[in-house]
Amino acid sequence: MPKLSNAAPRAPMAAAYQPHLLDRAVARIAPFFNDGSGQVADDVCRSAARDMITCLAPATGKELQLAAQIAALEMAALDCLRCSVQLPKDQIEALLRMQEDAIRLHNMANKARHALDLRQKERREGQRAEPQAAAFDEAEFNVAMNKARNMVTFARARGEASRVVQDMEKAGTPANGRGSSRRKAIKAWAEDLQNLTAWDGQTQH
Repeated sequence: MPKLSNAAPRAPMAAAYQPHLLDRAVARIAPFFNDGSGQVADDVCRSAARDMITCLAPATGKELQLAAQIAALEMAALDCLRCSVQLPKDQIEALLRMQEDAIRLHNMANKARHALDLRQKERREGQRAEPQAAAFDEAEFNVAMNKARNMVTFARARGEASRVVQDMEKAGTPANGRGSSRRKAIKAWAEDLQNLTAWDGQTQH
């Protein structure tokens, strides 16, 4: 029978990054927690983003970066899947693109999770990383967020355009008016892409 230790459990390592860095990371990824419906308040999105980051227990700037990437990429993958189910089966090209994007995002999140696990294991074993390697890598973070943002922007806009078409068809649009419905949906898609510019900007600051 293994001998039980009377030693108290080790307290988690205090964060080695400035608190404002966590605030910035939360602000950057919070839009990924909003489905674009306008029904989710910004403070709810920020709270959810903060909780998801902190539950991964990052202790350095680099760990914080990886935790934020994991949270944002997983939410982006779910968003792409959510939007894909809104598409009719005849839009196979867009459907496949959204599903492939969701897989890519999930794989990116897994890669970041593996990196985070490795960093935390090294830290627990007392291996000290160079200051530069332990810092929040802004360039790497931006690349990941830009990829996720572009995929989600396409999925949300295409999903909304499909919803417009379906609503028109449910309203009993005559057969000879379906071409017009499609044109209106395409126009709506273009408008949505423009409207999502503001959403894009939120994830860049």
